[in-house]
Amino acid sequence: MLTAGFNSAVGGQTSPRSHKSRQSRLVTPRISVAHRSRNSSRASVLSAIPDLNWVGNLVTKITSDATEREKRDAEKRERLRFEALAERQRLAAEALERERKLAADALEREKILFQEKQAEAARLLNEKQMEFDRIAKEKIHEHEKALRVQQMETEFKQSEKELLLKQKQMEV
Repeated sequence: MLTAGFNSAVGGQTSPRSHKSRQSRLVTPRISVAHRSRNSSRASVLSAIPDLNWVGNLVTKITSDATEREKRDAEKRERLRFEALAERQRLAAEALERERKLAADALEREKILFQEKQAEAARLLNEKQMEFDRIAKEKIHEHEKALRVQQMETEFKQSEKELLLKQKQMEV
């Protein structure tokens, strides 16, 4: 008689707390009190021992499931590690590209600033050259003016001498 709950040692009676819908895997064989021979008694006891082969299958299944779960977990960890590595590489590449762009932008700004400074220096040099040319022209003009004045003075003195000489000759 297969029933759930506890079987009594004598008669295979079930406990009043048993559930009749479940069947117990462990069944205590019903042994009658009548006298039997030892061999027949052993045979009946051995035949009454429940089959526990299913336990090995259960352990194999549990072990297989645990192994599969561990394998999936290891694969997931490896995938996550690979994804994290790929993400770090992507971020490093982005950072490197950003640094290159910043360096290129800084170099371009420096180039523009250098060109602006060169243009300013050329403008200042041109202004100085024009100022120098203007001053040189003024000096030349002043010098020419001074030379004309000196020439006029010389001519005036010469004329004065000639006039004096003519007057002396007229006096004489």
